[in-house]
Amino acid sequence: DDGPDHDDVTKIYVRVGVKGIQYIYFDYVKSGIQKEGSSHGPVTRGCTQIFEIDHLRNEHLESVDGYYTDPERIQALQFKTNFRTSELFGFKDDGTKFTLQVYGKKIIGFHGSSYLQLGSLGAYVTWITPIRLDEKGGKGGKEWDDGSDHDDISKIHVRGGSQGIQFIRFDYVKNYKGLESGSIHGVSSRGGFTQTFEIDYRMGEYLVSVEGYYDYASGVIQGLQFKTNMQTFDMMGYECWDKLEEEDLGDKLFNS
Repeated sequence: DDGPDHDDVTKIYVRVGVKGIQYIYFDYVKSGIQKEGSSHGPVTRGCTQIFEIDHLRNEHLESVDGYYTDPERIQALQFKTNFRTSELFGFKDDGTKFTLQVYGKKIIGFHGSSYLQLGSLGAYVTWITPIRLDEKGGKGGKEWDDGSDHDDISKIHVRGGSQGIQFIRFDYVKNYKGLESGSIHGVSSRGGFTQTFEIDYRMGEYLVSVEGYYDYASGVIQGLQFKTNMQTFDMMGYECWDKLEEEDLGDKLFNS
């Protein structure tokens, strides 16, 4: 049992043999200090593979998929971060699949059992700490802040006009139960139109990035485009001005 007293997983070492996963061990980070974990399973003839996670770029481990053929033998493992998915370590054959994942959380530690090889694997998870991205675009106007006390964004309402984006409003999800309608940010004038972008959070869809364009002279945002982990919505407005971009961290955006 490696315990949960870590901030992130940084490296995963997997040794694969002819009968599946022989052993596994993890490197962790705690308060900026690297911690090397213990080896779980015997060292026999096989090949050791390494999967590195760049926590300095806010990469973190989201899930583990595995396959086993009997209760005491894991055949294969595959790891997924908020940026990418590792290759499959081992071979799944006709094994039974399992998944270690809690939606909206990251894996920070592991526990399990081993004897002649790796027999079982469990995980410790924690909430992902929100990161505030600075606003991009013009400097004028009245500041607003919807805060970070939400689980997801469910809808984005954008009103555009001949002079750019007039207003934006977000609907949020709280405690994965009730929906909260946010405030309108901007003004509604004649000659505009409103478009709504729906994010199917019930199916695990979430917002990961926003791209936009603004007029440097007026400071008004001219166009916005939203990207989820499942799709990229059409551009709302115009993209023939200076580009602004919210950094894609691979994580979900749940406040704006």
